Amino acid sequence: MKCLVLSFSNAKLHKKESGPRGDKKFTAFKVLDFNGKRNRTESEWMDVPVGTLSHKHVANVLRVLANERPISTFRTTFYSNSEVFEDLAKNAFVDINPVKHGGIIKNKNGESEYIYEMSAAKKDISDSWDKGYRATINLNGTAMDMDTVLPTWERMRLYLQDSYIDFTTMVVSVLGKDALSFTMIKVLEELNKNNTNPLVIDFLSNLKNCTPIKSIIMDGKVGGQYFHTGGYGDLNHWMVQTVSNTPIKVSKLKGMIYIPLTEEQAKLFENGPGVATILDGGLVCVETVTDLSDSLIYGATPVYIYEPVGV
Repeated sequence: MKCLVLSFSNAKLHKKESGPRGDKKFTAFKVLDFNGKRNRTESEWMDVPVGTLSHKHVANVLRVLANERPISTFRTTFYSNSEVFEDLAKNAFVDINPVKHGGIIKNKNGESEYIYEMSAAKKDISDSWDKGYRATINLNGTAMDMDTVLPTWERMRLYLQDSYIDFTTMVVSVLGKDALSFTMIKVLEELNKNNTNPLVIDFLSNLKNCTPIKSIIMDGKVGGQYFHTGGYGDLNHWMVQTVSNTPIKVSKLKGMIYIPLTEEQAKLFENGPGVATILDGGLVCVETVTDLSDSLIYGATPVYIYEPVGV
């Protein structure tokens, strides 16, 4: 029996998110294949044990090394799935060395995990809106955190559009000319104090689709009130920042992969490229084909056999 010896490095493994972002099903994120469209989070998460790789990872490496196309694990494609590479991968052994601090640690639940570092990743545009800095406003004598973007004079102009001149006129009439030099937070606080003034009531009664400003001034409520939606038009593109990158937790891995095979099977890789990719950005290189022995794979771990369900 022979053994195909592969080395890999700089392979980034993404840490699964937890909490509301990791658990919530974002309907905007879709997977499209021959089975139709579905939410991305309806696909099963490949939870590979620490210290090894799944046989799906290894099988796709072998396909590339044999000049064949990799096969998606979670999407149906029209490429044929050769069982030769699946079978070889299921018998593989992996010896992983985390790059960062040699790092496998125990988390608070007593489970092993790789030490991770922070990196940046691209985000789907549907998840790229950021309301930015949240202001604190004092309404009815109580300090509250606003859910919306920071209100400014310019954002109020975009929000009120044709009613903006009427708004500034009302502000000057109620609070005085100096009010035009106030911050918009201060203006809203003062209008809340003067919400029984007939000029304030008259202005707000003529507004349409502007619930947030009415709620803040008349009711002293800020929860769930957003200036970047509603109003007299879709203001997301003007009032909300687009953040197309997000910080993520990744672990960088390097190590060896050992593939037991016959001399006949080794011929599959004779005319291949000799290199492939694995995980996120990892480079795999063919080192050698040698005799399989216990000493060769000493300390290595069998691959994790992953079988998709419900996909």
